[in-house]
Amino acid sequence: MLKNTGKKIKRIRICKEKVVIYFFDQTKLNISHDTYASFYFFPNKELSAQELKEIKDLNGTSLLLNEALKLLKKSVMSEQKVREKLLTKSTNRKKIESVIKSLKEHDLISDEAYVADFLIYAQEKKMGKYKIINELIKRGIRPEMAKKVVFKEHEELKKALSLLPILLRRYATRNDQAKKEAIFNYLLMRGYSSEIAHNVVKEIRYNEKKENDFLERDFELLYLRLSSRFEGRELFEKVNEQLRKKGYKYNAIKLKWEEKDFENN
Repeated sequence: MLKNTGKKIKRIRICKEKVVIYFFDQTKLNISHDTYASFYFFPNKELSAQELKEIKDLNGTSLLLNEALKLLKKSVMSEQKVREKLLTKSTNRKKIESVIKSLKEHDLISDEAYVADFLIYAQEKKMGKYKIINELIKRGIRPEMAKKVVFKEHEELKKALSLLPILLRRYATRNDQAKKEAIFNYLLMRGYSSEIAHNVVKEIRYNEKKENDFLERDFELLYLRLSSRFEGRELFEKVNEQLRKKGYKYNAIKLKWEEKDFENN
């Protein structure tokens, strides 16, 4: 037996996180507690080549399983994310798949359960369907599974509308058009369809007094800034161009010019 392996146990040291097997040939073997419990070890025992191979194989799988369990204690993960994390610890895909299979058999990982939990989280965060699908895929859920999630149009609209009061406060200092554009783009960014975003924007009520106040502010700022470089007809056209881009109506802008002329005269 010594001729085959030369592996005769000298002593065994049981540590908190591992077990160390010392051999008479001055080598040692670190194994997990699970591996230690799976074999019968004692001083002066001789290990055959086959036994050593079985110990190392089981230990490799055991260490990966323990690593996976540590990961899952910290956070819930999809099957693919666990696989990716284990690949940073080992290149043995066969052992990794064995660990994944064991975790699934004991319901420690389940992509179906992960999707269900994430949908609750996404609902609380008011995410739209496209963002939800993209987030699921980013978190390791297979695209075909992520795209099977059912989204009801009226529920998407209700969710998006619940964001409107917050968004109106956020963009309160913008004029009507700028406000609508900002809210529309925000909803697209949150994963809502353009149709949903359009229906939400339609709910924004036009406030003539506020719009006039915004026009007054923007007109004065533009006039002050541009009058240092332009005058006469050119100044008139430059100010009008900028105000029209901001969404102000021609008649309202014209009225501001009349007020400015009256003021200057």
